[in-house]
Amino acid sequence: MSLDPATATVDELTGVDVFDDHTRPEVVAWMEPVDAAARRWLSEQPSEPWFRRELTSLLSEDAVLAVLAFGEHRYELRRPSGEAQASVFVVTGAGSERLIDASLLSPDGSVAITSIQLNPSGTVLVWSTIVGGADWATVHFLDLTTREALPEVLTGLKATTLAWTGTGTCAYLQFPAPPAGQELLAPNGGTSIRLHTLTTPQDEDQVLLSRDTATWMFPRAFDGGRRLVVEEAVGIAPARIHVRDPDSGAWSTVIDGEGPTTVVGLHGDELLVATSVEAPDGAVEAVCLATGVRRTVVPEASTPLEANDTRLVGSRLFTVRHGLEESALESHDLPGGTTTRVEMPTGAFITSVEETIPGDHRMLVHIQLPLGPQAVLVHDAESGTTTELLRWGSETTVPVVTELVWATSADGTRVPLRIFRQASTTADGSAAVLLLTYGGYGQHFLASGYQPWQRAWVEAGGVLALAGIRGGGELGSHWHLSATTPHKQRGVDDLVACASWFSEHGWCGPRGVVTNGMSNGGLMVAAAMTQRPDLFAGVVPEVAVLDLLRFHLFTAGHGWVQEFGDLEIPEQRADLEQCSPLHSLRDGEAYPATLLLTADRDDRVPPGPHSYAFFERLRHAQGGDDPVLLRVSRDAGHFTGRSLSEQIDERTAVLTFAASSLGFQPTPTRPTSPEESA
Repeated sequence: MSLDPATATVDELTGVDVFDDHTRPEVVAWMEPVDAAARRWLSEQPSEPWFRRELTSLLSEDAVLAVLAFGEHRYELRRPSGEAQASVFVVTGAGSERLIDASLLSPDGSVAITSIQLNPSGTVLVWSTIVGGADWATVHFLDLTTREALPEVLTGLKATTLAWTGTGTCAYLQFPAPPAGQELLAPNGGTSIRLHTLTTPQDEDQVLLSRDTATWMFPRAFDGGRRLVVEEAVGIAPARIHVRDPDSGAWSTVIDGEGPTTVVGLHGDELLVATSVEAPDGAVEAVCLATGVRRTVVPEASTPLEANDTRLVGSRLFTVRHGLEESALESHDLPGGTTTRVEMPTGAFITSVEETIPGDHRMLVHIQLPLGPQAVLVHDAESGTTTELLRWGSETTVPVVTELVWATSADGTRVPLRIFRQASTTADGSAAVLLLTYGGYGQHFLASGYQPWQRAWVEAGGVLALAGIRGGGELGSHWHLSATTPHKQRGVDDLVACASWFSEHGWCGPRGVVTNGMSNGGLMVAAAMTQRPDLFAGVVPEVAVLDLLRFHLFTAGHGWVQEFGDLEIPEQRADLEQCSPLHSLRDGEAYPATLLLTADRDDRVPPGPHSYAFFERLRHAQGGDDPVLLRVSRDAGHFTGRSLSEQIDERTAVLTFAASSLGFQPTPTRPTSPEESA
């Protein structure tokens, strides 16, 4: 088999790409020296030791992934300092005890615990694992009284939240098993909602609802488990809501084809839903199950509603709205209609809101301070008090200046851009700018895009920027929809405008920006690079969607058609052809330095048809002197489940590459200890 680019990359209309199955021995044999060359190049860069040392310190700190509260017991999915993966702990007045030790699950840290949950009585802990970062998950059950594992596990899951219809029964979403050997590539579909009874084999589970074409269905249980509600997605947006009669078991559809519409809870005989169908910034409506009559409970406001964090606690409804510089949590009294703002730390973004147990009036609010600590707050819905339960992560070692500015896109649209820098870093033309973005699926990147590793860039003396380009949710659902099919190009234009802002305002010269994005963000940075190669010093697309003419052929990709476009519709196909990075490369063009990051078990955006094909095409098209590199994480997936050592290695690669592309050497901001120098 030849891996010459003439045969390695599929024709844009038809054909088979030899890179598609990246697990084939000949493709692995091609990949290994390519990956080794990238790792060797990165290890030789002068900034690599400094970033590795700083990131080892930052990322090795304690990290809490999830918290559950039940009475006086607290359950944590926590990665203690320096450990490879997160383990499960129970915390009581007597102290902390490790319930499930992740280090015993695999010797190399490739098995990760990704979620925890309790049954309604608090007697069973549910925990899920993934292997090598793939999305396929296995659900396990632990009897908290005996500390013994229940005999069964659930497989075929990609969404692991269970809907408890009783203390010992739960509904879940199952995908059919893919063909043997195609677990990382075969299209997903034909999903079903099944009912499981604890201590019984999974093959005895009852099918409650099934669909031939739907990719995602999410079960929710209310009224003590008697009322089962299912959100069915069109693409990835919940658009149909089905309710199961608790007596007959018959299903009725209360909302059909309107999306996104997310189930919040059941209040009397009304189903509460968060929707942006006719309210671009989001509202909460009540749907009478008996008559279908709808009324507005919480009207649209001036900042976007986070539908997934809208919670009903007793007779109070809590909503989260994300601004561009902080989040707001509000409490709404359903009988009286009064609204009260819950005080949150200044500048904090809310990353999730979780209920405790049925009948409890407390809820857990997870917050993130950009480039700073994270915390879990406990809010009491009855008293209105809020207290801090947990805090982890450290403060920056230097004062950080934060600015919100606006870039102007090609069509005149103003695009929000959030900048972080040291006070001593000024617009003198020499700033080292790292520009991050996502720009898809309505995700509010300026609220959710902060990670601990980003601190190292600012503490090194660089400028960090987050671009809230169209396609995201920074300014509501219209901001998202304005850059979906057939207008994906608008998001690319926005990113170009954000990158140009820095040279236009004197922060750097031409090619003075490195841009980085993951998944859909990787698509955006790669598309901007192919269209404006003169603008960037370097580009880092991570686990990126890079072939927009064949994305729908693999795993969950067919669910992205509503976001990217339908190849069968001429106007949408034209937009896809314009934005597809793989099909926009031109032979002989001087492209900026490029580092492609992917993973060998990414079953969401498989590396073969995307990163591998793009790398091979780009390195043969490159007409300049800048490097084109491909780094492949082993036993890793789209993002979740990476071991601590791989997180350090991968983030070191990003910052080292960015520094090298910009000719930037970190400026230390704290003394180096003798141990770190060794």
